Order: sequence, then structure tokens, then C-alpha cells
Amino acid sequence: WQPLLVWGFFGLLLWLWHIPSMYEAALQNRAIHDLQHVAFLVAACLFWRVLIDPISRLRLHPGISVLYIFAACLQCGAMGAFMAFSPLIWYDTYQVTAPVWGVDPLSDQQVAGFIMWMPACFIYSIAAAVIFGRWLHYSNSLDTVSR
Repeated sequence: WQPLLVWGFFGLLLWLWHIPSMYEAALQNRAIHDLQHVAFLVAACLFWRVLIDPISRLRLHPGISVLYIFAACLQCGAMGAFMAFSPLIWYDTYQVTAPVWGVDPLSDQQVAGFIMWMPACFIYSIAAAVIFGRWLHYSNSLDTVSR
């Protein structure tokens, strides 16, 4: 349950599964696709467990928690930005499937990148704000008691 190890595992999986050959393999093979999603689920559960562990003595300090979330947001945001601003289509499959829906493949990828970048990072920001707010509230409560 090492936070740096969990954070590294979380980030590594994000980047590995978005390598075009890995992503395409998941699109073409149901078992690989299932493995991809199980890997994402396990990594996410481990990631959030570090922050919301029911045994409070194992939780990260709130200040470290905010940095932990921020660092994860950077991973997701960077991936989304690279995808959104790439002049090349990353995944060949979408060159065939996107036009069926009346969407340009590059535009489809750009929208996916912006979704990964903006709304996903917004969720991380909300979590960080809640943790930071609780930390401030708790700190103020301690100050009031000590006076």
C-alpha cells in the first residue's frame, strides 16, 4: 500500500493502455479489452484507497493527498492534451468507425482528448478541494479548541 508505488502503477497503466498497439489490441480482442478495463478498475481502486482508506491511520496526510491527486491529474491531463492536439490519428480503427457515425476521425480523437483532459481533471480538482477544505476545517477546529 505504498502511495508512490500505487500512483506509479496508476500512471503507468494509463500510458501503457493508450499506446496504439495496446489500445488497438483491446479494440480487436474481447479478452484483452476486458483485461484493460479490469486493470483500470484495479488501479483506480488502489489509487482512491490511498485517499479514502477506512482505517484513518493508513490515509495520507491531507496536504500530501492534494499533491497526490494533482500529480495524477497531470498524467491524465497530459494524455488528454497530447491526444487533443495531435495532428495524427492515434488509433487506426477509428478511421473506419468514426465516419460511420458521421464524425471525422481526427475530430473524434480531439473530443476524446478534451474529455480526458477537462472533465476528468475537474473531478480530480473537486476531490482535492474537498480534502483541502476538510483539512482547513479540521485545522480551524483545533485552533478554536486550543484557544
